[in-house]
Amino acid sequence: MKNYVIIPGSNNSPYDNWYKSVYEGLKEKGYNTLVLFMPQENEHNYKAWEKIFKAYKKAGVINKHTTIICHDISTMFIAKAVVKTKTQISGIISVGILNTILGTEEDKLNKTFIVPNKILEKTINYLKFYHIIASSNDPFIETEDAQKMAELSGAKLHIIENAGHFTAEDGYTKFSELLNIIESINEII
Repeated sequence: MKNYVIIPGSNNSPYDNWYKSVYEGLKEKGYNTLVLFMPQENEHNYKAWEKIFKAYKKAGVINKHTTIICHDISTMFIAKAVVKTKTQISGIISVGILNTILGTEEDKLNKTFIVPNKILEKTINYLKFYHIIASSNDPFIETEDAQKMAELSGAKLHIIENAGHFTAEDGYTKFSELLNIIESINEII
């Protein structure tokens, strides 16, 4: 059976932004769905997050029928994690990708998540599909960079006009476009 795991972005909980509404929308359609709590602050690093990922994989929650929906820095975490742990999953839907040093205080927190191109290129080997959802006015990543990431990873790119970084501050407490993309993917696979 298809299942979905949502991984929030940097310094977010399952109750922030659009995560809860997408969770509820998928549950209403009968899908097994989970939103993860990921370590933050002092434990906000790739190794700590990978331990969580491996535990869910070992428990059978993350498997070849799992689609992982991720936001912000978790988009790069999951691209790196599936390659490093050689984990076959159904697919990835990345929202508001972030794979760059921003020149801010958050760089200290996010630097372990950055994915080299050679790893990003291998991600598609562990998936049936990869979709990237980007905004035309994301303050953290230019549209051209999102296009390059899609090319490197073999992902299908969706650009949504004026969505910012897909946060509650940008008006994204619900995310109907994401649910529509999920439905279109489900019709194909």
